[in-house]
Amino acid sequence: MALAGGCGAGSETLEPASAPVTPPASTATPAPQPAAAQPETWRSVGDVDGDGKPDLARVVDTHRLSGDELRAERYRLDLRSSSLGLQTVDFGGDIEATDGSETDPNRVLGGADIDGDGSNEVFVQIGHGASTAFDAIFRVWHSRITRVTLDGQPTELASGGSVGSLGWFGCTPPLFTVSGAGATPNWKAYVETTDRYRLAGTALVLVSHRSRRVAEPDDGDSPLCAGLGDG
Repeated sequence: MALAGGCGAGSETLEPASAPVTPPASTATPAPQPAAAQPETWRSVGDVDGDGKPDLARVVDTHRLSGDELRAERYRLDLRSSSLGLQTVDFGGDIEATDGSETDPNRVLGGADIDGDGSNEVFVQIGHGASTAFDAIFRVWHSRITRVTLDGQPTELASGGSVGSLGWFGCTPPLFTVSGAGATPNWKAYVETTDRYRLAGTALVLVSHRSRRVAEPDDGDSPLCAGLGDG
């Protein structure tokens, strides 16, 4: 006799197989990724190539390491010359934020004729600290844009500073003036230096040096280079 509800003594009831459960699709919004910094817009730097027509320049962050321990990011200076076409040169600069939070980016400052030959040099900010900016000079030489050197090294001019140390430069054609001042150990005076250079090819060559002790540094001794600004 069959047992009610089963297939015999000791048998188990089999449940029907169920369909695989598909997990619900995630509704979480992915975190936004910071956008890469865009190239600086082109800026007029005056006549750089000597043809009497204004030229344009911009700085581009290539987002690659430069190999320079101090200026670790590689940048590119683009010069759009009216007679030479597009000229480019790489240089090392400070690493900057790519999320739009950078308040003092590396950029073209403008153009100024530092030696009085009728063609402008291009000034570029390559780094900055809390109160000091660092600027490089580029010029067209033998139809190529090239970084100018000072004392055998690529130009890196300090501008600004704190109460203990200041730096500034100025255009006094045909000479270029680089000045600085540092507080004495007792903070009762400053030692102020003034170096004047002439531009020979792509090198600034020292012409004169002056050092003096002053009560307060006078960073107005060197006229600002006309054509430079905050960008």
